[in-house]
Amino acid sequence: MTEGPSLSLAEHAILAVLSERPTHGFAIARLTAPGGELGQIWHIPRPVVYRSLGRLQDAGLITPAAVESGRGPQRTIYTATAPGRQAAAPSAKPAPTPSVPNGPGSSQVRGPRGWRM
Repeated sequence: MTEGPSLSLAEHAILAVLSERPTHGFAIARLTAPGGELGQIWHIPRPVVYRSLGRLQDAGLITPAAVESGRGPQRTIYTATAPGRQAAAPSAKPAPTPSVPNGPGSSQVRGPRGWRM
């Protein structure tokens, strides 16, 4: 199995948004702005959104689907490609469970100051 391109956290987030529904960069920037639905949790600056769209397109993970015109500038609607949707999908391999010292099933017992007993 070949590994895909290395993506930043912002690129992963934008790819996940585009995997859910096609949209344009301005809508993603609004969504990830400080007052946006995602931006309340983690803000992605507008220039990073547009730079990420370019990198994702260059990597073949998204493609322009249409151009929306109307009031204001024309906006390119992007959609995730099949490899993009696959890259955005959660990993099938579960994350490892951290071990807890002195927890249930622990084979090593530690004293009150962390000394091994």
